[in-house]
Order: sequence, then structure tokens, then C-alpha cells
Amino acid sequence: MSKYSPELLSEIRVCSNQTMVEQVFEGKNITAEDKVGILSEIMGNPIVFYSNGKISPERQYKSLMGSFLSGIWRDDYSSYKAMRKKAKQKEAVC
Repeated sequence: MSKYSPELLSEIRVCSNQTMVEQVFEGKNITAEDKVGILSEIMGNPIVFYSNGKISPERQYKSLMGSFLSGIWRDDYSSYKAMRKKAKQKEAVC
């Protein structure tokens, strides 16, 4: 279960540029750490390796924003959801 509201996640999921994402966050008092968590959750919680070791949440956010805006995760996430749906259907049959 997500610690972020489904409405917030849905609003951000459809954004196509950084300005749109920032407008959704605006006025909601969301920390950089939470922005990282939100983008990560939307993208299916990818494993991210930072070559500089531990970096600030602000830099993590900037890095994830690039991945989010690239849209590559959309295909991966759709494939993941389809795989999970098939697994649940298989469990129900057993």
C-alpha cells in the first residue's frame, strides 16, 4: 500500500514535462525525499545506483526526473502490471 494518495500519483503520472510535475507539487509542502519516493513509486520502484555514493534527495530527484520524463519506464511498468495480473489469475485457479 502506498503512503502517497492515489490522486497525487495519478496527477503526476500523466505529466509530460518538469513544469507540469512541479505545478502538481506546488503548495503541497512535499519534501525532496517524498518527491523521490513519489516518482520512484510511479515508475515501479526501479533500483537506482548512484556512482557518487550517497547523494542528496534534491540530486536524486533531479536524476529521477530525467528518467520519469524519458517515459521508458511506462513500457516496463505496463509489462510488470500485466505479469502481476497473470500471476494473480494463476493463483486464483490453483
